[in-house]
Amino acid sequence: MFLGFRRLARRTVGWGVAALALGACNDRERLTFNEPPPPGGEGPAITIERPGQDTSVIEGPAVVVSGTVRDPEGVDTFYAEVLGGVTTFPPFPGDDSLFLFALPITTAAQGGEIIQVRLYATDMAGNHSDSVSRVIIVLQDTTTPPSVEP
Repeated sequence: MFLGFRRLARRTVGWGVAALALGACNDRERLTFNEPPPPGGEGPAITIERPGQDTSVIEGPAVVVSGTVRDPEGVDTFYAEVLGGVTTFPPFPGDDSLFLFALPITTAAQGGEIIQVRLYATDMAGNHSDSVSRVIIVLQDTTTPPSVEP
C-alpha cells in the first residue's frame, strides 16, 4: 500500500510540474510591459523600416511591417501585438544580436478598420525594449468593377 501511494504522489507531482510549465508558456504569450526596464540594463532597440510612418491603405493586399531588433546581449524574444483587424502572431524566439522581422498584416475585407501594430522585445539579460508602433488605417475599396453587357 505504501508503494502505491509513492507512485501516485510522483505522478501527481509530475502533472503539477507539467501544468506549471504549460502555464508559464501561456504567460509568455501575453507579455505586456507596464513597468520601466530594470536599472543598469538597456533593452533591445526596435526600428520599423516599413512603413516609415503611420499610413493608410486601401483594403486588399497585406501590408508588411518590417524592420530590425538589435541588442548586443542578444535578442531573446520578439513580440508583435496587433490591435484591430484579424492578424495575430506568436512570440518569435531570437538568439543573436540582430533579429529581422517582416509581419504581413491582413487588410482584405478590413475596410474602415484602424490597425495598430505594437512591437516589444526582450534580451538575453532580461531587459525589455520600449514599445514601438505603427498605425495602419484601412480604407474601403470603392472602385466599381466594370459592368459586363450581354
